[in-house]
Amino acid sequence: MKKVSRALAKARGKVAVLGRVRKTARKVGRKVKSISKGMARDARSARLDKAHAHKVHEQVQFDVKAHKLEQGMVKDAMHEVDELKCAADDLKFLADTARKVKNSKKK
Repeated sequence: MKKVSRALAKARGKVAVLGRVRKTARKVGRKVKSISKGMARDARSARLDKAHAHKVHEQVQFDVKAHKLEQGMVKDAMHEVDELKCAADDLKFLADTARKVKNSKKK
């Protein structure tokens, strides 16, 4: 009878140990699942950040090109304004000369 009770006690002890192991395994499993979800969240956030950075980079490049075009257009426009100013000065000079010639012919 002692052998049976000892074997029974030993079996109960092993069952108790197995219960604690199962409980610990469940805790670890939950922890792993939680960490995995966090890592997935972080990875998704990193992908979104990368995509956003790429879009911002493209927008900045577009703005730089637009600015360079505007600068070039402004330079071209200023050159044309200078040419028109010179042409206006030439016309004014010709008009003054014509007026002087006309006045000298009247005398």
